[in-house]
Formats: sequence, C-alpha cells, structure tokens
Amino acid sequence: MKKVIQGISVLLTAIGLIFFLYGSIKLARVEAQETTAKISSGIPNVEVVQSSPISQETAQIIIGVSIIPLVFGGAGLWFSSKMS
Repeated sequence: MKKVIQGISVLLTAIGLIFFLYGSIKLARVEAQETTAKISSGIPNVEVVQSSPISQETAQIIIGVSIIPLVFGGAGLWFSSKMS
C-alpha cells in the first residue's frame, strides 16, 4: 500500500510541476508580448489583427490549479513516509 501511495504521489507532483511550468511560460510570453500584431492585407480599410491564443488570466488559472496536485502529491509523500 505504501508503494502505491508513493507512486500516485510522485505522479501527482510531476503533473502539478509540469502544469506550473507550462503556466509560467505562458504567463511570461503574455507579459513579454508588446502589442497585438496587425497585418496589412492590401485591401483599403482592412486590417488583420492577430491576438494571443492565451490570456494573462488563463495563464494565472493554470498556475493556480497546478498547486492542487502539488499539494496532494506532497501530502501523499509525507503520509507514505509516516506509514510503517
């Protein structure tokens, strides 16, 4: 039982870390982005605006949600270390 809890805890911790890093990268890209890219189309009075596929709020949500598996993974590792 101890090995199963440790395995699940390590998996949860790894998933949380991956999502935390992913959200951090996305947040850094959003903050580093200057302005929305505008492309001239050659047609008078028509501009193509290319917006970012991810917003700052979405990146912050990803980072916030990634804390949950990190906490549960850490708690599982702590709990399994206390088992005899």
